[in-house]
Amino acid sequence: VSSCNCVDFPMGMNGSGKEMSEETTGLQPMLASPPTGVVVTGGASGIGLATAEALAAVGRRVAIWDINAGAAHAIADDLARRYGVAAAGVAVDLRDASAIDAAARSTREAIGAIGGIVHSAGTAEVTGLDGVTIANWDAGIHLHVRALLLLAQAFREDLRATRGGAIVALSSINATLGSGLVPIYSAAKGAVISLV
Repeated sequence: VSSCNCVDFPMGMNGSGKEMSEETTGLQPMLASPPTGVVVTGGASGIGLATAEALAAVGRRVAIWDINAGAAHAIADDLARRYGVAAAGVAVDLRDASAIDAAARSTREAIGAIGGIVHSAGTAEVTGLDGVTIANWDAGIHLHVRALLLLAQAFREDLRATRGGAIVALSSINATLGSGLVPIYSAAKGAVISLV
């Protein structure tokens, strides 16, 4: 199930409603193109939040996809207010394959075509080998790996139509070194590298 809390502002200078600050103008050539929306999974905290902020700061429309509905909506509202960009908070559990298409539809309706995906949602559950179950294995693989594939499929037509479009998927040093404490996370991040 997904829900969308959307804020739309008219586009202005440099693709946003506000002047670019001196701190963000150096990022603009890399992050501001193409001038399409970007989906950021795990966008309500950590690396995802920092990514969404950097994209909004250079005028990109952003969709904050997160399992935490309240935080996703609040962040989208805040980014829209501060940077004058269209932003949508989309509540979605990426472990639920059926939720991704619905979230993709509501995202397109809210911010238009998608030219970028940043898949930063993830967990690193400390289980050790003895704590791995079918349920937590599937949940971890579905969140990190299957969701990446389904995101690419859900937005493939948008990305094909967008010169310069990209998918960025976060991995970890654990993908190559592994860790007995977080075997699901390590395996999933290794699979992310193989998929992209």
